[in-house]
Amino acid sequence: MMKRHNEKLIVASRKLSADALRRSKQTVKKMAHPSKNVDQVGSRIGRTMGIGLILTGATGLFIGSGAWAVGSIAAGSATIISSVVRQKRQQK
Repeated sequence: MMKRHNEKLIVASRKLSADALRRSKQTVKKMAHPSKNVDQVGSRIGRTMGIGLILTGATGLFIGSGAWAVGSIAAGSATIISSVVRQKRQQK
């Protein structure tokens, strides 16, 4: 009797684990491959942030704070390039 009870528990545990694994894989797939609309919005946000960083860096250069200004311009440029490359890759 105890053996049959343990077998039922093992079967139930396997079903629960399989279901959790299936849901986890679905979540990972959604996160790794967003919809086209979400991807476009993300690219727009990235470009906007990049432009903001470049403008902040340019302002810093004009007021004489060179070190953080150059870093801000570099970060903004990298952000814009990354967004454009990602969007071009999605369009293919």
